[in-house]
Amino acid sequence: MSLAATAPLVEEVAPGILRVDSWLPFKGLKQINLWFIEDGDGWTMIDCGFAADSVRQQLESVWSTALKGKPVTRLIVTHFHPDHMSNCRWICERWNVRPWMTTPEWFAAQLAWLDLHTDNVAKSSIFYRRHALSEQLIKIYADGFLLYSDCVELPDTCRTIADNEQILIGGRTWRVVQGAGHSPAMASLYCEEEGVFIAGDQILPKISPNISLVYWDPFGDPLNAYLKSLTRLRQDVADDVLVLPSHRAPFRGLHQRIDELRAHHEHRLDKIRAMVPKGTSLTGADCMAGLFGADLDGQQVYFAMGEALAHLNYLCTLGEFKLVDTGNSYHYTHIN
Repeated sequence: MSLAATAPLVEEVAPGILRVDSWLPFKGLKQINLWFIEDGDGWTMIDCGFAADSVRQQLESVWSTALKGKPVTRLIVTHFHPDHMSNCRWICERWNVRPWMTTPEWFAAQLAWLDLHTDNVAKSSIFYRRHALSEQLIKIYADGFLLYSDCVELPDTCRTIADNEQILIGGRTWRVVQGAGHSPAMASLYCEEEGVFIAGDQILPKISPNISLVYWDPFGDPLNAYLKSLTRLRQDVADDVLVLPSHRAPFRGLHQRIDELRAHHEHRLDKIRAMVPKGTSLTGADCMAGLFGADLDGQQVYFAMGEALAHLNYLCTLGEFKLVDTGNSYHYTHIN
């Protein structure tokens, strides 16, 4: 267990804005940033952290020592993924609040909690099998995937927010900037007056957000949606803002990081192009192995397969590849 599980880092990153470094249980992702914005007689909390006893002890400590004796009066959830929403019901009951989040993210949380959307392991396994994933890796995925319903507690109601909605927090206006690709409609928050951008998982330093194709949308193009979101952010959010990401440290240089993320995905696309000569084909499993290898746990199989398929479908959008559906299996032909 990381140090953050027992002794969270709490720091003021900007006037009236606190960062709490909180523990996560995943093999490749060990921490998440939770944000608190001083808001008059209370605090607005952003994201919920993972539902573990140690994390709840963290939060109780933060609430009692760092919030100047003031309560949490509002909870904003950037998106539905478990590291961001796991403690949601507990926090809502503790402070008599409800989560503020976009409608698609709320619906995705409800479906995932019912083992649908991203969390239908049986249907995802069928989907991966059609993309030629081995039975060994399918078993690793099925045995090792952490179900949403096992780690997330949802409240009964929410307060929906929308793209470009303006929220007054602590006398300052924060504009909702909705993104896509990593999740259906992630809510980032931009305070132009203070030069602060709470990015969620839309922009991360050092690591790239996972962009995955899911079983129920086999012809979808989440990477295209993500790249369009990056274009919008470059146009709408100033370069010199302080970026508060959900993972790792705050940073400056938003536009450079956007350019780096675009280059990362272009490099990955080039690797796929090089895997298969024009006029020949490959499977999603071939692509996953070429990008990520085979030494993966259950969560990583899900992320790696989804990411490989997202890049292949984007190559189809570009007109370079064609997705062939035989009825029992899929493969991708390099046509241009």
